[in-house]
Amino acid sequence: MMKNNWILITTLGCLLSATSVNAKPMSCSQSAITPLEKETVKIITDMQNVHTQIETTTATLNKINQQKIQINYKSNEQNLDKYNKLVDEYNKVVEVSNKLSEEYNKLRDSYNALVNKSPISSNIAFTTCINIQVSSLNVATNSHKIDSLTLGIDILEQSINNLK
Repeated sequence: MMKNNWILITTLGCLLSATSVNAKPMSCSQSAITPLEKETVKIITDMQNVHTQIETTTATLNKINQQKIQINYKSNEQNLDKYNKLVDEYNKVVEVSNKLSEEYNKLRDSYNALVNKSPISSNIAFTTCINIQVSSLNVATNSHKIDSLTLGIDILEQSINNLK
């Protein structure tokens, strides 16, 4: 009974430590062991940074749209000039937004390609952490898969070693 409790506590400890660090993708680097896992952390971190820039750009576009709506550009030439400046600013922000979207899509494609060539992981802390990051991005990305058979063997080996 004590062995089973220890296994459960150890497993829960891994899961809790992985989920408690879900605020930033770089926190997953603590549990990344293999070069592929480390590369995954780098790509997810880059994706998160670009995603943040996209959110900022979207907020800027919304703000400019609100300003455009408030200007009655038909009433006088001064308002027309203000409106045209806002349109120019809006178009520049749209260009930036499009470039960010392209960059993000490239990163997402790199991530998906990396996941598809990665073997199924027995590193539950890393897998849990990175999957939390992926789900927080709300994008079409693949989840890492956990090799539950290997996980069971690892726990069994730990239990046997503890008995010795």
